[in-house]
Parts: sequence; C-alpha cells; structure tokens
Amino acid sequence: MDEVNKPITLAEEYLNLRERAVSGVKWNAISQFTGQGITIICSIILSRILSPSLFGLFAMIAVLGNLINLIIGMGFNHAVIQNRTLTRKDLDSFFWLNIIVGSVTSALFYFLAPVITAFYGQPELLHVAQVFSIVFIIASATIVPGALLAKDLRFKNLATSNILAFLVSYGGALILGYYS
Repeated sequence: MDEVNKPITLAEEYLNLRERAVSGVKWNAISQFTGQGITIICSIILSRILSPSLFGLFAMIAVLGNLINLIIGMGFNHAVIQNRTLTRKDLDSFFWLNIIVGSVTSALFYFLAPVITAFYGQPELLHVAQVFSIVFIIASATIVPGALLAKDLRFKNLATSNILAFLVSYGGALILGYYS
C-alpha cells in the first residue's frame, strides 16, 4: 500500500490531535498576551494624549460596549463550533443573523445615546457613544469566521486575526485621540 492511501491509525490520529491542541494553547496564549499588551500600551498612550475627562468618557462607554459585545457573541460561536452538520446555508444564515443583530444593536445604541448620556450625567458622552455604536456591527461580522477557524483548529490564523484586530482598532483610537 502506498504512503498516500495508507489508513491513519488511532495512535497517529491521537498524536495529530494532541499536536494541534498544544499548538492551539500556544497560539491562544500568544493572542491573549499580545492583545493585553497592546491594550495596556495603547491605554497608557491614550491616557497621555487625551484629557482626563475625555479618557474617562471613553472608559465609561467602553465598559458598556464590551458588556453588550459579550451578549451579542454569546451562543452563536459555540453553535458553529459544536454542530457537525452545518451546511453552507446554515453558516450564511448565522452570519447574516449576526449582522442583523449587530446592526439593530448599533442603531439602538446610537439612538439611546442620549439616555446613556443622561444615566452617566455626562453630556459630552453623546457623540462618543454614537461613534462607538459602529463597533457592534464590526464585532458581529467576526463571530462566524472566528468560530469556523476555531472549529477547524486553525488557532494560528485566529490568533493572527485577533492581533491584527487589536492593532487596527487601537491604531484607529490613537489616531482619533491624537486629532481630538
């Protein structure tokens, strides 16, 4: 029997899965540590280039925004990862449903910005909240592709994607902060 058509033994399959799991842990750790490092460094830089009140406004809205992003992403990524019988149509439906949820959330956040502003008692927060509302659409667009990468155990690609997302988002924040 030639090497290409040789059946894979259970031991070989176990070793392959073990190697992929170890690689996954390594790339997840790299992604987490790099992301936290980028966050800390950029937060320090932003705290230096923004006035304390503007930095505080951004922090207020970021806490609320991160909570909402957590709720938006809950469930769909796990459904994609765990379901073995998903079709292309199912994945397309999940993707567009996430886009719709993200868009509705963005619209609600945008139009409820005056309520958020009143809750915090900070009138300057209005425009920050309205600009921040776009984050929900962007975040919702990453859920299905990220889940597919995780499902396929392509953790290096997922880590690279996450690190690039941190760099782009904080790069944009630094540029906007510098010109504010």
